[in-house]
Amino acid sequence: MGPQEAKSPFEAPGINLALAVDRRRKEFFHRWILDPMRLDPASKMTRFVDLSTGQTGRPALGGSGQAQYEAIWRYLMSLGR
Repeated sequence: MGPQEAKSPFEAPGINLALAVDRRRKEFFHRWILDPMRLDPASKMTRFVDLSTGQTGRPALGGSGQAQYEAIWRYLMSLGR
């Protein structure tokens, strides 16, 4: 985020999520972050939500993947352009 470079997990370049709000519609962002490999089979980004339950392993916002991803989107929007 900001001036910090994206990390390169699994020898794949990370993306700058701060640019996602400028380059992607909110609906696409939610579909993409929910299941990255569905939209890009070559993606090294992992899925963090259990598709059958919609829950993540994180307790924030009741573990709801959609609520957590919406919070990420809102945070990214608050960063400004």
